[in-house]
Amino acid sequence: RTKMGTSRKGSSPHASGRAIKAGRDKVTEPSPLRKPGRPRGGLCLSAFFAVLLLFAGCSSYRAEPLYDSAERSLSDGAYHEALEGYGRVIDEFPGSSFAAKSQYRIADIYDRHLNEPDKALQAYSEVRYMYPARGEARAAAAGMAGIYSRGGDHKKAVEEYQALLDGPAAERLIYKRLIAAEYLMM
Repeated sequence: RTKMGTSRKGSSPHASGRAIKAGRDKVTEPSPLRKPGRPRGGLCLSAFFAVLLLFAGCSSYRAEPLYDSAERSLSDGAYHEALEGYGRVIDEFPGSSFAAKSQYRIADIYDRHLNEPDKALQAYSEVRYMYPARGEARAAAAGMAGIYSRGGDHKKAVEEYQALLDGPAAERLIYKRLIAAEYLMM
């Protein structure tokens, strides 16, 4: 290119879609990410998250009656009906706070009321996998340790209890004692 911005071969300086700033030989590329004259979209993104939060709040509000119904079934000893109710909460409102509680309750029913340790272990594992940051995940680990201990698999029980040693001091003391008891039973 020459200093005037024209090509030596006679082609136009704007033939490639580039713009030349006046008084300079710099060539700038148009932005491929944004069309000229369009707003940046920050407002749209904010509105999207506001709507998302609104629906998340609404889902918890709508999940509560289903959860309460399942709790009543559990209290009445209708365990299979309670399992259905908790399952509906999980299926219909997977992002609500009641979903983690429901998954834990399902595991607890299989563990304590229906004496189905394999199903309880599966349900406890789902709590830990799907809701790792919730308190129900810690309770699920303790539930799994209990199942392993009752089944005579003390090594797995120790592993589960050891995963809980990062909790509050009072819990650590309890889990250390349970670990010691598991070693005595090996």
